[in-house]
Amino acid sequence: MAKRLYRDQHIILRTVYHRFKLHQIKNILRNRDVRYIHLKLDKSSQVLSIRMKRSSLIDLYFDRLPGDLFDKEHYQQHQINEWEEDSLQKIKQTAQECRQVLIEYENNQLIAVETQLSQLTEQLKAMRKENEFNEIDLDRLKAKFTVLTQQFI
Repeated sequence: MAKRLYRDQHIILRTVYHRFKLHQIKNILRNRDVRYIHLKLDKSSQVLSIRMKRSSLIDLYFDRLPGDLFDKEHYQQHQINEWEEDSLQKIKQTAQECRQVLIEYENNQLIAVETQLSQLTEQLKAMRKENEFNEIDLDRLKAKFTVLTQQFI
């Protein structure tokens, strides 16, 4: 039902299932692209008043706001939709946190490999400067280099 309230303001009335909260109703209206001036939910009579500025909006929004939009069945569907949105948001947040942990781990591993490679390079430079290359030292350095290569890959 539509009712002229004041000269430039119009209202749509809808019955509402008692468990609906005002923020849930606002979300439903936002999702249905309904623009309003003011909402009033009378808890005792379970009537929602949706005030609009232009009468042309009432005709437009009548199709978007069926009479049973805020009944028990729609409430349950809305609850499921909210649960789904909350769950998806938590999954996305957890995935983002895991990505961040992985990036930090990879960066730490890269820094550790770079540090060890730098130490290995310094050892090679020192051995070359002293001209002291023996088979045991070369095998040890080669094994360290192989380990670093495996860590890097």
